[in-house]
Amino acid sequence: MIFRNCNGQKILLGSITFINEGNRPVIHHIYLDLTLLPTAAPALQASFNKATLLLGEVNAFRDARQRLMLSISKTQYAGNLAQPYILKFESSQMKDNSYQLKSVQGDIHVPYKVMIHDVNISPGDEYRGVVAAGEATSDIVQIEFLLPSTQVGGIAAGTKLSDVLTAVIIPDS
Repeated sequence: MIFRNCNGQKILLGSITFINEGNRPVIHHIYLDLTLLPTAAPALQASFNKATLLLGEVNAFRDARQRLMLSISKTQYAGNLAQPYILKFESSQMKDNSYQLKSVQGDIHVPYKVMIHDVNISPGDEYRGVVAAGEATSDIVQIEFLLPSTQVGGIAAGTKLSDVLTAVIIPDS
């Protein structure tokens, strides 16, 4: 058998020879066509139940808390087995190993917390979960965001603070 690469798309596995009616050999090559294989097919997809989270009014006597749901689902390429995953968060404004809300002017930074099952998830921390076995299954993760009232003292009323937080989901084996 001959093994060689043909343009990176097909691999010659070998050849088969037939003898035709005129006693002449006819050679047919056998290839493995790599273009038919799925490439880098995602096993999981995810979405929040809301695109934007507003904490609303915060004052020195009341913490601001809001919850979002993150749905993590298997794609058609994942198969029927249970799919473990790792969930991390990335923030556009991490500072001092904490998530930060920042004022429009950029002069005020206020730390906030991200929690899953009452456990604080700091930058770099991982939450591990599993999407159940079966077709079209999902895991719903409830994520709580907390802005402690102790962090807003001295900030002028009406100050708008924001951050962009991204959930990063990695299939785990």
